[in-house]
Amino acid sequence: MKIQCDVIIIGGGVAGLLILNQLRLSGYSVLLLEKNALAQGQTIASQGIIHGGAKYALKGKLSEAAKTVSKMTQTWANYFSGQGSINLSEVKHLSEHHYLWSSGWGASFKNLLTSQVLSSENRVLHKKDLPEIFQHSEFRGSLCELDECVLDVPSLVSELARPHRDYCLKIDESWIFDFQGEKLLGIRAGEREFQAKKYVFTAGEGNEEFAARVGIGMQRRPLKMTWLKWDRSLPVFVHYVGGGIVPQFTITTHPHPAGSVWVVGGGLAETGVQRSDQAQIQHVRQELMSKFSWIDFSKAEFGVFSINRAEQENGGKRPDTFFLQERGNCFYAWPTKLTLAPALAEALKVACSFSPSSLEGIEFLKQCNTVGQALAPWEC
Repeated sequence: MKIQCDVIIIGGGVAGLLILNQLRLSGYSVLLLEKNALAQGQTIASQGIIHGGAKYALKGKLSEAAKTVSKMTQTWANYFSGQGSINLSEVKHLSEHHYLWSSGWGASFKNLLTSQVLSSENRVLHKKDLPEIFQHSEFRGSLCELDECVLDVPSLVSELARPHRDYCLKIDESWIFDFQGEKLLGIRAGEREFQAKKYVFTAGEGNEEFAARVGIGMQRRPLKMTWLKWDRSLPVFVHYVGGGIVPQFTITTHPHPAGSVWVVGGGLAETGVQRSDQAQIQHVRQELMSKFSWIDFSKAEFGVFSINRAEQENGGKRPDTFFLQERGNCFYAWPTKLTLAPALAEALKVACSFSPSSLEGIEFLKQCNTVGQALAPWEC
């Protein structure tokens, strides 16, 4: 059975789902193909922070990363208010603000607050305005409230997939990609063959093989994240910079049926790849106990998980922005960060300059429903 459409997206993370939304809203017939659950991989491992550029401006320089990320704050705000091209007003927010914790009024705060590229909503908090967990006599330092919200990522995935779930197909069979030079002629899975005018690879690490065959390199930047499970609600959303200008760790808090879970990333996750799992847990425990001296960590269950940040090759350094390149009839894309995924989707929409075909509508939907298993958003 042959299925034809305008665009096929390979990869069901946030980038692929945003592209699916943007292209279908523009009238294109689009299928998203995924071999696992939606958002499995980098997306579901994300801490959910919609960065406003703050942590990239702490050195006092308006880096390209700070400029690029800061431009996305309003785009996401429009989505969440229901005023943007995509309505994400039902996405659950874990926190309306992320915070920057300095051990004093150091260079990091001064650089942040004088960076004109950043939102004027960033502000240093008075003691009475501190989040509850920091209102303790042993707390030392200052907190800056950042114009950065923190999302429940499964909720984001569900809302992006919900209007288009019949166009998200789970392909369980082995996939055969029929290339002729740089041109992809089709994708075969069992007795089904999928053909499109354009193909978009947004599969993170899964892009590597296909991008490499056309000379596009991919790099992996590994992280060893640490999690702490609590038997109660204990919300913390913070970048800790101490007296310096580089975040030593980043904590976000996520819901759990029996309480809450802290996820610890940032510098501790980057250096953690050099330690064994047990050594990483011990190191993180000691770091957190020294900073949160008023919290009893003996009641927390610790664990680790590893994840690779897959990006275009950049000498091992984090790219400043997303990557999108067309070769033949294929686009190869990495968003770099969750925050930049809307910019990637918009760029892809512009790059699809051909007119939508007449395949869209009920006949196309009937085809989709007969050839694959729709991916339920809650499978992520």
